[in-house]
Amino acid sequence: MKHLIEQNLLNPGQHGFVPGRSTKTQLLQHYCDIFETLSEGTRIDTIFLDFAKAFDKVDHDILLQKVAKHKIKGKIGLWLQEFLNNRKYRVVANGEMSDVQDVLVGVPKGQF
Repeated sequence: MKHLIEQNLLNPGQHGFVPGRSTKTQLLQHYCDIFETLSEGTRIDTIFLDFAKAFDKVDHDILLQKVAKHKIKGKIGLWLQEFLNNRKYRVVANGEMSDVQDVLVGVPKGQF
């Protein structure tokens, strides 16, 4: 985060995972934007999306491209690559184990 903040690489509207910001500050900013727009007599539409499971669907290649785009290099960039690349999984169901498959999306959770 320090790198992203120091290099001014975050969108000004980014509130999640930013020090001093939260979902509350994001909602307050949105409320102010709505109030200002309506005060000007302009129409406004709002769409709310639920990304609660977004990290379950993160494509590793796309994520690593974004990491490179934001100039995250060195030990952290290498750690992220090593963390996401060459991950494998198997599924056990009814006592039968599947073949090993590559993990292409999602972020690891739980115990390692």
